[in-house]
Amino acid sequence: MIRHVLESINGVGIFPVISLIVFFTIFAGVTFWVVTMPKNKIRHMEELPLEDGSVTKGD
Repeated sequence: MIRHVLESINGVGIFPVISLIVFFTIFAGVTFWVVTMPKNKIRHMEELPLEDGSVTKGD
């Protein structure tokens, strides 16, 4: 039933291409963001689960 509904939509074949482009763009953007992130920020986020809630001198 769903197949017949989708076949009746004009230009439905472009939707998979658009979704692939959107996914790849977001994936590439997040990858670029992580690669260019400063190492001290990454180190700070690594230690967050181990903190006991007290404020350290560097914060």
